[in-house]
Amino acid sequence: MVKLLVLDLDGTLYNSKVELSEGNRRALLAAQEKGVRVALASGRAYYGLKELCGVLDMPRHNGFVIGNNGQDLFDFRTGTLTKGAKVCREACLQMMAVAKRRGLEVFAHNNEVSAFYSPPHGRKAHPERESRRYDEATGFFEGEDGDMDKIGIFIDGGEEENYEILRELQGLIEPKARCVLTNIGCIELVPPGMDKVDGIDLIVERYGLAREEVLVIGDGQNDLGMARKYPFVAMGNALSEVKAAAIRETLTNDEDGVAYEVRRTILKE
Repeated sequence: MVKLLVLDLDGTLYNSKVELSEGNRRALLAAQEKGVRVALASGRAYYGLKELCGVLDMPRHNGFVIGNNGQDLFDFRTGTLTKGAKVCREACLQMMAVAKRRGLEVFAHNNEVSAFYSPPHGRKAHPERESRRYDEATGFFEGEDGDMDKIGIFIDGGEEENYEILRELQGLIEPKARCVLTNIGCIELVPPGMDKVDGIDLIVERYGLAREEVLVIGDGQNDLGMARKYPFVAMGNALSEVKAAAIRETLTNDEDGVAYEVRRTILKE
């Protein structure tokens, strides 16, 4: 019996338009009414997911947010936010150097303030909150001189180019930070030893859950740690290495793959 449902966000719960479908919303509301607690496990920060948590009625159902690829854990039952390590400045600078040379956009945030670097030609950032721009004089973001909560790059090319850039970053940056392809088009840095699975481990320990009472759904490299430890279902649009680690596969994120899995596994429809 599933008691904790853990969901990746981009490429999983969100469709390709970065929207929550009505089908997914209804399925998750129904699952929570049956007593299942939902945890959003995302590369995004907790503070950026508050509105989504409200739409899913997670505060009332004592859900969780595992943010920044495992760096943060927010527990709605206790109202507490547990924070982990940050990405070191040296690793951030090395990622930015690669992005500038290749003409790629960098996105980052620290202490709830976003930061962006947009190349002269190419994708432009659309910050939703107060933002800090790249400072050519310092080679970093305005007002920032230390480590960052989050940093990543957007890539417009295909899978081959994504893996090429990933290998370049891994050779330059690891082990100062772990480089992960969260989905095709996005690479993020994660503090060494940090993983989304750490958030699940904390929840399981805190509430006395068994491994078999957890179900995880995801699609990207930053979901592999969870896939290797807990029952895991891969999205139909997941990376091939993620599908290989899963116990089964559901539909794609544009076909309400989360709702499909919830209906057949939890709601028994």
